[in-house]
Amino acid sequence: MILALLGGLSSCKLRNPEDMNHTIIPVSTETSHSRLPMSALYSDLRYIKLETTPQSLIAQVAKVIPLKERLVIVDKMTSQILLFEKDGRFITCIGKKGNGPGEFVDIEDVAIDEKNNHVYVLDESGQCISVFDLQNNYLGCKKTDFIVHEIEYINNNRLACYGDYATNANYEKRDRRPNLFLLNINNMEAIPLLYTPNSISVQEVNSPFSAMSSHGDGKASLFDILTNTVYIINSDGIEKSYNCHFGEQQEAVKRDYITKLQNEQLGAEQIMPGASDAPAYTVITSCIGCTDYLLLTAINYSDSHVYQIAYSPETTECLYAKACKSYPLENDIDGIIPFSPYASDGQNIYGVIESYQLTEDDENIHKLIGDIKEDDNPVIVIAKTNQLK
Repeated sequence: MILALLGGLSSCKLRNPEDMNHTIIPVSTETSHSRLPMSALYSDLRYIKLETTPQSLIAQVAKVIPLKERLVIVDKMTSQILLFEKDGRFITCIGKKGNGPGEFVDIEDVAIDEKNNHVYVLDESGQCISVFDLQNNYLGCKKTDFIVHEIEYINNNRLACYGDYATNANYEKRDRRPNLFLLNINNMEAIPLLYTPNSISVQEVNSPFSAMSSHGDGKASLFDILTNTVYIINSDGIEKSYNCHFGEQQEAVKRDYITKLQNEQLGAEQIMPGASDAPAYTVITSCIGCTDYLLLTAINYSDSHVYQIAYSPETTECLYAKACKSYPLENDIDGIIPFSPYASDGQNIYGVIESYQLTEDDENIHKLIGDIKEDDNPVIVIAKTNQLK
């Protein structure tokens, strides 16, 4: 899977992205094809082989949520929330597929407040949040008056809720709608943020990539795939924002493309990668924030170039690499194939490697991970980060 994203500096509770002074992260598109050694980013890699049983089968990992002693794996394909020990042993599933209380037909997203022992499950409607505890007790359902597609828990009983350009008529102002809500889960009061023009529809921007992730320390990071902006969100609002800048030529293409979306209505089939109206500039597709840096992946679908970017907000140090039709990292630490980053926890980044990628008769794989079959559950990678040099 390809991932990444970034943004700049701002004050809390700002309403419009245009009003913010973004910190610019410059990335040269002229850089030669070069892979970044993992040792430049990580000092250590550990592997967790998730137990495979009939009760714990994972079809596809949609989200990894690290807890202090356990791991939560969200599988949207089968609508399962699976709880594992940090050594990979399966514990239980939280909730189950169905139509009754404490059940869900399809999972849109999951967020966890470990301190207060709450698991929040957003269902496919985008307007109902079921609440469980980590012992699989159902605690009730909370309804919202807005539609969102992703949620992350931040401090002070608040959820950051991303709208993904969905229409929320109750919160429209002057032909603009919010793309982000800060929701007080106790009283269900919502603060709308990041207003965007109504003329840009969800069909024109909706991305298959998860735009929001936990940033650690009770914060969340959110990227806008249209503008290449990353926002750091705390319980008061937007703390900082960054903009990934791929050169003036691509910036001009991006501005023209956004203007086109504002003036025309494009169908989803027109904006898919390779289609006639797909973005012809590099777009960020995921952002994972940890203690040491922001880790981003970006793709230009017009020339198939993939970028891996690591940026330190503290030192402004930036490392990046570029490859064509492949992941631009190479594992010079232990030789196992590169992993896809999914989550972070302090200095650790958590990644996923599918079992079928590891079934070759490789002595190193057997030594570091153990015996693994093609249909086993995925392997979780825990990578300890370095400070950028």
